[in-house]
Amino acid sequence: MSHGAVSIIKKWFPVLLWLGMGVSPSPAAWIGVFGSHWDSKDAGKTFGGGVLFRQNLNPNWQWDIRGSLYSFDTQEGDAVIDLEIIPLEATLTMKVIKDPAYMFYAGGGAGYYLVDADITLSGVKERARADDTIGYFILAGLLYRMQYNITLFGELKYIRLELDQPAVRGNPTAPSDDNIIAGEMNMNGLIGNVGLLIRF
Repeated sequence: MSHGAVSIIKKWFPVLLWLGMGVSPSPAAWIGVFGSHWDSKDAGKTFGGGVLFRQNLNPNWQWDIRGSLYSFDTQEGDAVIDLEIIPLEATLTMKVIKDPAYMFYAGGGAGYYLVDADITLSGVKERARADDTIGYFILAGLLYRMQYNITLFGELKYIRLELDQPAVRGNPTAPSDDNIIAGEMNMNGLIGNVGLLIRF
């Protein structure tokens, strides 16, 4: 992980901790971990992972907050971009089909996406200017209850997210053709998650 991603995590971890302390666990609450695969339009495919906290609002609705990490390696002309994205997301879903062993749910959400990037050109690697942004998504998932307090889940999520393509630092006001990378990067695409929830 790059120094930029580490500094981002250090910056935002207290905020997430404070938010988590403000959530009152109930009998219908879960914590979980998941592995993930993101197939984006412009940056290609990558694997990642994350953690989440989920809680029932009522018998038919649930919400969660989640954080994850993805690293992309993509190329624009002669420049190689090492891109790291840390999504901080909130989700609201409806329990569409409920069964003692299975549950199907669907809904959507939005997130704040922390972005860090390096650009390598002619063998020289430089820190890049990369702006954080906001995105949104829809998702559908399936739960399988292995035991009362242990549940497997799988999700498919379609995300809408556009990034300002990273540019070399030091000349942020330069016209597009003066930056090594300029314009927008379309990160729209499918994300698949598979993970484990533990009820407490």
